[in-house]
Amino acid sequence: MENFEFAVNKQGEKILVDADIQDDTVKIPEDVVHIGDRAFQYSCVKKVIFPSGLKTIGENAFTCSWIEDAILPNGLEVIGDKAFFCCHDLKSVEIPDSVKHIGKYAFYGCDGLKSVEIPDSVKHIGTYAFYSCPELENVKLPKGLQTLGKDVFENCFDLPPMKLPKSPNKQSRNRKPAREIVAVADSIECFTTDAENIIGGLKNKSIKYKSVVIPDGVHTISSGAFYNANMQTVILPDKLRVIKERAFANCVNFRKIFIPSSVVTIEKDAFAGCKLLKIYCEGEPKEDWIDLPDEVNIYYENMTEAFNFHRSAGSFDELYLVEQKEIIRNTYNPEKRPVYTNVSRDEFIKLL
Repeated sequence: MENFEFAVNKQGEKILVDADIQDDTVKIPEDVVHIGDRAFQYSCVKKVIFPSGLKTIGENAFTCSWIEDAILPNGLEVIGDKAFFCCHDLKSVEIPDSVKHIGKYAFYGCDGLKSVEIPDSVKHIGTYAFYSCPELENVKLPKGLQTLGKDVFENCFDLPPMKLPKSPNKQSRNRKPAREIVAVADSIECFTTDAENIIGGLKNKSIKYKSVVIPDGVHTISSGAFYNANMQTVILPDKLRVIKERAFANCVNFRKIFIPSSVVTIEKDAFAGCKLLKIYCEGEPKEDWIDLPDEVNIYYENMTEAFNFHRSAGSFDELYLVEQKEIIRNTYNPEKRPVYTNVSRDEFIKLL
């Protein structure tokens, strides 16, 4: 017996948002395009017949369920974060040659999983995706892989450490390019949720980068993504919209950044501590980017004296409270660094 709840997204696609399962086997209706977050979390289902038109499996969709085999349909594109997290009974999974993204912790702790073939269509494998799958062996990375997260196959006892395959297009180390532009696949951990591309951060912050180019299609740079990184220049993509708080904080060697006109939000302290930074904007800075009013934190001194007086005298004398104000500089440019406006991408590249 099964009881499903459905929703429809803006594109008119059907989403399975919740499932109340009483039987070992469940067949998901053919018109379902997306399995929503936590839809089968903790369920007793052992066998799932997936619809042929399925495109995405959401975050935590089968977390801690009893599923034993996952034969995923051709056409599936995204296996979300923690999709099969700690499915201890999962023994096999078939990933079709349509999947592009395997999320963080997707098969974490699937200690019964013995084999998996990752097709060449997969571009991104998130951090800890197959962490602690001790029975897993003979995994081959896909040829087109662009991003391999941290410790993807850690604690898989029979597997050697795995790294991104070398790109045949890389220049020889003996030949120095005119400008040292960091290849996106080699330097940036990129992962996808829904239709939004998010930059998670540099894989190796101990390396010194002259220039970092964020890939096209990225919409968001997450909080602290490049915190304390050793780089000089960053070029942001045309469709970027959000730079979250402290995204580039404490990058002491950071000297130049190009911000496209598509950016609508730069959160507080995004460039805190970047004292050498010069900011180049494609257009004019948005109204709330620069010279925001300072935040004021009000607090009181001598609270111990005030409390003791209150306890002994039975009253509360405000004279014992000394109000203090602490200015918190949280604008995107608190150090009043140079900001250059109406600079095109090509003009900026000429400055490198």
